[in-house]
Amino acid sequence: MSIYSRLTLIALCLTGTSLPMAAQPASAPGFTVAGTAAETFVLVTGMVGGVAGFHRLERLLLARGYRVIVVDPYRLSLDSADVTFAAMARRVDVVLARQGVTAARVVAHSHGAGVALRLAAASPGRVSALFLLDAGAQAANRGPTLSASLRLVPLITRLPGGREFVRARFVRGLRENTGHREWLDAATERAYTGRGALSPRGGA
Repeated sequence: MSIYSRLTLIALCLTGTSLPMAAQPASAPGFTVAGTAAETFVLVTGMVGGVAGFHRLERLLLARGYRVIVVDPYRLSLDSADVTFAAMARRVDVVLARQGVTAARVVAHSHGAGVALRLAAASPGRVSALFLLDAGAQAANRGPTLSASLRLVPLITRLPGGREFVRARFVRGLRENTGHREWLDAATERAYTGRGALSPRGGA
């Protein structure tokens, strides 16, 4: 089952609705806030997709009257040399403190789960429940594939046509690994692969 199918399944279980209405979120670099309800869902993204990856779940939750905060810990860390899970969790905690968040239900995808787990451990009053999607036991924010990508992608994107090559391979990977393709329209592709999205320190 793809991450998008899992997000929809979790949303349906949590909200009991399949007919969401769109809402216009307030936004800032690294996070968006939508809704005004006291009961809050915090969606913590992984390395791929940034805030765009949670749009469907966000809409479903907003339709049920929840406040939704989508946080991209990697984009929050653009200006920092410390991108460990613990450091990113501290930055997420600062964002949530500014929004007055307590006892939120936190949904985290992939590497975002490493951030969410450390957020819950360091600030237990901030989190009432954790939902971890496609997440293993991640002791550190690294691995052989990630390490190779961090070394090679910046070099490739500096070559003539390199950025378009990476973009095409990225989009192809999305298409090959999703359960269905209706969600992957031109706007979503731009959100995933636009300026800054493919940077190893960006929102991807």
